[in-house]
Amino acid sequence: MCTGAIIWAKISEIVYGCSIRDTVKLGRTMVDLSCRVILEKSPGKIKIVEGILKEDCLKLYNEEIRSLVTKLRVAMDDGWTRLEKELIERRIRWFEENEDNILRKLKGTDVEKAYRLLLMKIGIEESEAPIIEKSQNIVVFHSKNFCPVLEACKILELDTRNVCKAVFEKPSEELIKKIDPKLRFIRNYKRIRPYTTYCEEIIKLEK
Repeated sequence: MCTGAIIWAKISEIVYGCSIRDTVKLGRTMVDLSCRVILEKSPGKIKIVEGILKEDCLKLYNEEIRSLVTKLRVAMDDGWTRLEKELIERRIRWFEENEDNILRKLKGTDVEKAYRLLLMKIGIEESEAPIIEKSQNIVVFHSKNFCPVLEACKILELDTRNVCKAVFEKPSEELIKKIDPKLRFIRNYKRIRPYTTYCEEIIKLEK
């Protein structure tokens, strides 16, 4: 429809980020018909420039990001409390439903187990959140993985320092407490994306 309108309006150039085929691959229900196919049958010559800011455009079609954008919009009205509570409940339920299997896979000290538990829940590898400091009672790591929260905050023009502290910090701590109630999760808000290239996160075992 858009291509037809462009032909009738005698527009000479089309510029876009991602194609219909790109969105179909992401699960969108669309007619997989390229504008190029339509333009080939049109009487005029129209220039096509594709792939401009493609990666940024594709993020708008990522289901996890879209879901978070919706949740964060709604949560703004109640000061984030409800969303934080829902996330805590989901993480604890996930742990309790899979506890035996999870505990069999976790190795090392309690802080190492807590670190690996968080990575397991998020679904990332240790290479995506490497440990930069470790002792018996502390693990410091730099998360560099793809982060839907970061992308959702960019879209909504929200400050990650505020959102992550209000919504996502306590759920992480409540989850690792299933390993040991004395474990604490701390995020260094001076070193958090997009203000740095990673998020510095700390797991500490209080004495």
